Amino acid sequence: MKKSLRDLVRPPHDPRPRRPLAALAATVLASLGLLHVLWALGNPWPASDSEAFVATSSDRRVGCRCPVR
Repeated sequence: MKKSLRDLVRPPHDPRPRRPLAALAATVLASLGLLHVLWALGNPWPASDSEAFVATSSDRRVGCRCPVR
C-alpha cells in the first residue's frame, strides 16, 4: 500500500485536547517557581517567621537561621 505525502505529514492525533492540561501544568509550575523566588528573597511564607520556616521546611532544630540570610 502506497502512502501519500499528505498521510506522512498529518499528525496521528489531534493535539488540541492536551492544551488545557498543558496550561494547567504551566500554571502549577509557574506558581511553584514564584513561591521559590519568594523564599529565596527571604519571605518565610507560610510560616510566621524565619525560625518557624526552618523548623517546618527542614529537619533542623528550632533556633537555626534561615539558610538564605
